[in-house]
Amino acid sequence: MELNLNHVDYLQVGVTSQKTMKLLPTVGRKATQKCTVILHFVLHQGSDLQYDVEVPGPPTVLELLNRDGGKGGEEVLYGTADGKLGLVQITKSGPITSWELDNEKKKGGVLCIDTFDIVGDGVKDILVGRDDGTVEVYGLDSSNEPTLRFENVLSESVTSIQGGCVGKEMHDEVLATTYTGWVSGLTTEPQQMVAGPGDEIKMSRETQGKVAALRAELEQLQVKVLQGREKYQQSSQSSTAVSSVPVFSINDKFALCQDDASYSLTLEVQTAIDNLLLQSDVPIDLLDVDKNSAVVSFSECDSESNGNFLLATYRCQSNTTGYRSAED
Repeated sequence: MELNLNHVDYLQVGVTSQKTMKLLPTVGRKATQKCTVILHFVLHQGSDLQYDVEVPGPPTVLELLNRDGGKGGEEVLYGTADGKLGLVQITKSGPITSWELDNEKKKGGVLCIDTFDIVGDGVKDILVGRDDGTVEVYGLDSSNEPTLRFENVLSESVTSIQGGCVGKEMHDEVLATTYTGWVSGLTTEPQQMVAGPGDEIKMSRETQGKVAALRAELEQLQVKVLQGREKYQQSSQSSTAVSSVPVFSINDKFALCQDDASYSLTLEVQTAIDNLLLQSDVPIDLLDVDKNSAVVSFSECDSESNGNFLLATYRCQSNTTGYRSAED
């Protein structure tokens, strides 16, 4: 069954952590739900190890199948840092692997998993969010093997994912949050209207209300920008003003790729990256990465006098908040 989803950005909050977004339950079926995002939390520890299961990679997330463990309450979905996905059954006699999906296309690591019937066929699909911004929807065939039904790539790592109904009643969607706080939906609601020559498209009252709300929000943002500029100009001309370096969160990852024995460097920040400087005191080679659109330039290094073997500068495109490279 073909699955078509449309991308919608709802709002942006602060920096989000892994699996900190949840949809609140609703009374009526297909009614809109409220979305909650936790920006700070405390992790409590102090329990004994009860079970040990070996998986084909460093595990990053666990999720009960169908949110209740399946028919016997023993089935657990898992994702790994190297992008693998699997289902294991936790029985009293020992773990049983139901299926495993290898990361053949070298996608990002799995950060979040959920199960939700987005297709509407009565069988819950598997929703997956990865650290390279990929959102996937897997369906289970007649033999309970996963099949990719939909894929979309966001510009940032996906920290939380859940299925529900947020934007409009009777239209389910996949809701995702990214590292810098974007709350986005992939909705089943059609977002485009096609008109022939001379045809006139009339917007519904609901659509007109959304357009008016967006225009009002845009005007408010323009006013805030002007006020911020005026405040900065006034403070910069003050003799008592003190400049300081802004503090922002950085999401970094330096992982080994087992297939080609290279290291992958990933950086994400709250604000746009203009330039990035890489320095190394050991000989390394920088490899081309498809998802890296930055322009690189190299500076000559004198390894004998100062021990520098590499000095490279990356110039990023406008509004780039993430960087990915590979080193050998």
